[in-house]
Amino acid sequence: MAHDDNSSESEPVEVTELLGSEGGQWAVETLRSRYLFDLELQTVTRAPGPTARLTVNDTTRSIRSIKSCEVGYRGYWIMETDKAEVAYYSQITSLIVKITRLPDNVEPGQSAIETSHVITGPDARDE
Repeated sequence: MAHDDNSSESEPVEVTELLGSEGGQWAVETLRSRYLFDLELQTVTRAPGPTARLTVNDTTRSIRSIKSCEVGYRGYWIMETDKAEVAYYSQITSLIVKITRLPDNVEPGQSAIETSHVITGPDARDE
């Protein structure tokens, strides 16, 4: 995890990569959607942008593993399933453009994603 050590507590902390062990809540912005990672509860919630396709992952899911979550690359993570006939869910995102730690005053499980904006690109498709 790389970030600016000169930032104050009131400034948002941006990192270039999430590994899953950082703790706290993180907003991961892609070209077309936004993801809220609650690393205290080990969950991820997808909030599709206005032009993104809706998917089975547009809900809160428990994280099995984060394979890749780095600015400048597509994200890839594995999530638990809620169906006996499905082994797991996976998410491959569009290009990650920003990863920001959310304020600590958000309780674990309380979604801060509704108060944040979604970055949208010129392409109307999301993966």
